[in-house]
Amino acid sequence: MTYKTILVHIADDDAGRARAAAAADLAIAHDGRVIGLAAAAQPAPIVAEGSAFAAGVWADQSRRHEARAQAAADAFSEEMTRRGVSFEARVVGGFEDTAGAALAVSARYADITIIGGRDAVDSRALADSLIDGGLFDTGRPVLALPVSGMPAMPKRPLVAWDGGPLAARAAHDALPFLKQAEEVRICVARTYFGMSRHGEEPGADVARWLSAHGARVTVEVLDPGSKRVAEALAATARSHGADMIVMGAFGHSRLREAIFGGVTSEMLNAPPLPLFMAH
Repeated sequence: MTYKTILVHIADDDAGRARAAAAADLAIAHDGRVIGLAAAAQPAPIVAEGSAFAAGVWADQSRRHEARAQAAADAFSEEMTRRGVSFEARVVGGFEDTAGAALAVSARYADITIIGGRDAVDSRALADSLIDGGLFDTGRPVLALPVSGMPAMPKRPLVAWDGGPLAARAAHDALPFLKQAEEVRICVARTYFGMSRHGEEPGADVARWLSAHGARVTVEVLDPGSKRVAEALAATARSHGADMIVMGAFGHSRLREAIFGGVTSEMLNAPPLPLFMAH
């Protein structure tokens, strides 16, 4: 299993360039190809009927978004050419809240999609749309990066394991990373959901499975105590020098996550590390 086609959301800012660099590193490691997608998306207009002035403002704003997206595509093309990476640059238009649908169309034909966390995209509506489209509408894994990007190939990933199907999907899709890592730490968190999914020895079965693929595995059972699970995971990852977190995404409904919050939403607000997610 390799990542032969990598889709990345590019933008004309430092975070966008860091994502493009990570995509190039991944393509080089897997002899793959990168598709850079720039979104010339803007907020939906609120225009008074018959307002010529408002329509002019809207048109001017649209041209600025298109120019910035094209600048991102041009810079991406130059960087991929410089690094000798096979690539394609795409620019999509529309509104911020529909950009995720455009990303999903391309992501279905890629092996992995690289996006930013909410803090790495200059519009919350655009960030949410890309996250939603990438995770729910593609059947493919998503790599959500911090503003700083990602090391060329993570060496110490942490797998957040709850024994459920989404965690299993994420760990399977992350195998190209996990197999080449120096150490894979399986983190089983004790939560109010209980430990019934894990069998007599929590983490043992997933460790055995990953070891059969050649991964070097350590298991840790984490008791979050008074901390939120997301907070405890991030602290554990930092304490062990992890450079990636692998986890299933949105174990609850999106409505419940929106109302009450959840581990996925909290982690995506400002990813403490590169987040490899699958749904």
